[in-house]
Amino acid sequence: MRIYESKYPILILSHHNCEIHCCHLDGYKENITALFNRMNIIEHELSSAPADIQYKIWYNLDESKLDKSVMKSVTESIFRLQNHISKIAFIGLHGIYKWRFENMLKQILRNQVLPRAYFSDAELAKEWLI
Repeated sequence: MRIYESKYPILILSHHNCEIHCCHLDGYKENITALFNRMNIIEHELSSAPADIQYKIWYNLDESKLDKSVMKSVTESIFRLQNHISKIAFIGLHGIYKWRFENMLKQILRNQVLPRAYFSDAELAKEWLI
């Protein structure tokens, strides 16, 4: 199976005078290597901003294999970016995967406050982020 990636790993969506950085990690199914490559590019682009820049971000993880290594890698990436994130939404995490992901995120963030929410619909995530 071949995965065709967008040229741009982060899409910036302007909605009600607010910029939302859309990080698409969806549709990778079993191609974990491509997902990790995309995630590294996203992290590099967001972390290269000046220290005072904060983003409203959504991570779309729909239709990607969410095994322990993927969830751990995503949560560690968020931990490294937490100083640049003002609000974060996750799309496509359901049921047991949402529960496992949230537990990993709580463990790695410890007592850090990071406003976050989980959605199955991008429109709802977009409205929550503004």
